[in-house]
Amino acid sequence: MTEEKRSNAHRWRLAGLLAALLLVVGAAVWMTWPQSGGKPDYGPAVRREERPSPVDEATRRRIDLWLSDRHLNPYGDPPGTEYTGGTPLFNEKTGERKDRYEYILAKHPELNPAPEGKKHP
Repeated sequence: MTEEKRSNAHRWRLAGLLAALLLVVGAAVWMTWPQSGGKPDYGPAVRREERPSPVDEATRRRIDLWLSDRHLNPYGDPPGTEYTGGTPLFNEKTGERKDRYEYILAKHPELNPAPEGKKHP
């Protein structure tokens, strides 16, 4: 094989490897690009609620302090707890989303505010 043919073969091999690399990088970017178009968001565990919580500010602060004091995750479970869909607040079957504080109050009724005139334990 002449030197010119070897050089051309080398260039074609290099061009093929470069094309394959670009294809792999392009596919990786496409697969990780954020999706839009009305699909449900099953993203990371804790996201800020789009609407304000119906739970009053004092109760929310008390719940957050209680979770922190007990070293629980934002949902009242031990750290490292995994959830289908990434969060216990979203029901994939019904498409319904729960407020985080209402979810915690239902799960830990001892955190519910004491009725008027009664002291909370």
